[in-house]
Amino acid sequence: MPAQFLSPKSSSSSRRNSSVLIERLESRQLLAGTVNAPGHLVGGVDPYNMGKGDWIWQISSAMTGTGTTTVAGLATFLKDKGMKWIIVKGGDGNNGPGEGLYAQWNKSLIDTFHAAGIKIFGYHFTYGGVTPNGKNAPTTLAGEKAVRDKIMSFNPDGLIIDAEGEWEKNPNANRDAEDYAKTFKQKYPDKLLGHAPFPYVRFHKAFPYLGFGKWVDVVMPQLYWETISIAQTPEKIMADVNADWKALYAEFKAGGNEEAIKPIVPIGQGYNPSATKATPPEEITRFFDLMRNDRDPASPFGWNGASFWSVQHHTSLHWTAIGNGTVAAASGAISGSVFNDVDGDGIQDPGESAVSGRIIFDDTNGNFVRDGHEPFTRTNSAGVYKLVYRPAGTHIVRQEVPTGLRQTAPADLQPNRFDMTTGQQIVGKNFGATALAKVSGSVFHDVDGDGAREAGDPVLRWTVYADANKNGILDAGEISTVANRKGAYALTLPAGSYDIRQIPEGNVFRTTNPGLGYHPVDLAAGQALSKMFGNTTLILIQGTVYRDRNRDGAKQGAEAGLAGWIVFVDRDGDGVWDNNEESGVTNSRGKYRLDTLAAGSYRIQVLKPKSWQPTVPNTGARKITLAAGQTTSNKNFGFVPIA
Repeated sequence: MPAQFLSPKSSSSSRRNSSVLIERLESRQLLAGTVNAPGHLVGGVDPYNMGKGDWIWQISSAMTGTGTTTVAGLATFLKDKGMKWIIVKGGDGNNGPGEGLYAQWNKSLIDTFHAAGIKIFGYHFTYGGVTPNGKNAPTTLAGEKAVRDKIMSFNPDGLIIDAEGEWEKNPNANRDAEDYAKTFKQKYPDKLLGHAPFPYVRFHKAFPYLGFGKWVDVVMPQLYWETISIAQTPEKIMADVNADWKALYAEFKAGGNEEAIKPIVPIGQGYNPSATKATPPEEITRFFDLMRNDRDPASPFGWNGASFWSVQHHTSLHWTAIGNGTVAAASGAISGSVFNDVDGDGIQDPGESAVSGRIIFDDTNGNFVRDGHEPFTRTNSAGVYKLVYRPAGTHIVRQEVPTGLRQTAPADLQPNRFDMTTGQQIVGKNFGATALAKVSGSVFHDVDGDGAREAGDPVLRWTVYADANKNGILDAGEISTVANRKGAYALTLPAGSYDIRQIPEGNVFRTTNPGLGYHPVDLAAGQALSKMFGNTTLILIQGTVYRDRNRDGAKQGAEAGLAGWIVFVDRDGDGVWDNNEESGVTNSRGKYRLDTLAAGSYRIQVLKPKSWQPTVPNTGARKITLAAGQTTSNKNFGFVPIA
């Protein structure tokens, strides 16, 4: 990871990490409010709110670069620049503390930084046992773990794993990475563990993102935008990292590995990639701004920490930009509770219990589902949740409703949506869910009789009920409701099979939707269906135009319908179909339908070819009189070819 080993090609890589409120992690449980949740300290820091840090490759060079002459002076200098933590090289492969450069990692160093109020982590450049490697360094899996343990023997606040391209050559990379990280956490459960991969995940598919990610507390990708040819600006690299790590975290979530979704604390470009191309300090300032203003960050709960490579490489102008830059978690919070809405009315009644373990999330991208990168929490034993580190702006908070349940509060899977000001503590954003199913919809006057509700169609405040015994009658004990002033109705029902029916008022309507006149439904627990009832006062005339082979005036089963014939309303009685006269065309079975007529008397005529003559009625026309909403069927027309 360190810049001195970073080539433009290798820096185009990256990897990923793990999640917010972890449900499982083999021997350790990572749940909201306990380990690895926002607000929980690991190694004395909150991985979700780390603030500023920096890296030291060589203590002596770092002192020279900062104009200090002692470690205490160096620590004071860094404290004055707003550093909360520092990462110092403690080992490389199988070489560790007490050897050469790594003799700088000792108890005095750690005590001095602690005395200055700065947390200190060692970093270990690892190769995963791959030889030969880029530095021809000695490395074995056992040897690297031994160096790791020696680094930790001086009681620092944690360890950062510098893992790069060599790991992609290890055929068992995920297994070995997980072993390194897991055994660390087993030995040092209260110490911070991070890893620092390259930023571009898309170029490093063989890297053990998952193996490290399951056990680290934080991931620190190397966002060296000036050095990486594909990036070049902080805006471009932040956009790319957001895309890559969101995709990576979505992959973790889909694979059942949410424990590998961790906060991202990036390492920014704080050095000059070449003698002729100095990193402009204003780019560092823009980098801070990008982190603070990201509304949908790949890092769960936000970009709330950052560091730079490295103390010995920063220029005075870099130090000014880094010192003035701020990065920290927002101080706002959202809280509420979740209850078991037994009766499905959307209100927590006395006796309706709280629900623990329910996932609540901030839908930062507004796509209705919880994505791997989005912040979430679980309700506690009292059914209470709290989403912390929420910035000002609009928030869309949802509950993740388990299969077999239906959200009732807010109704119909609506989120709790609201605006926050900076630092605001939003309370009372509650959720309810029930195992009862729901059938809802509207009852309306279908003015044009087409079965669809259009603007202007009046409502009908009729009774709608669930016909449990399917006898077509509203019996005692069957659930019913009356459509409201908007024509809307809702039936809350146990799982089961029902016919959803309406009770028409008066005798002037016929049902246009549904065609059966009722909706048969089979409801699963928690299911929600929408069913409309359309009713019109228009009459309905139906029948068949057929070939009357035996000329007896009655349609037998073997007599085929005549397709494509026009049946029309002969309003002027002249036997001719005029443009203003309603009509219908017979289908493949010869059936016709006239459903746009108001109550009244009509002459119904068939536009026949000249080579055919009618058999029934023998005039070729029928006079039909119907009252409002009435229906008549089997108004047939028989024809035969003229011999």
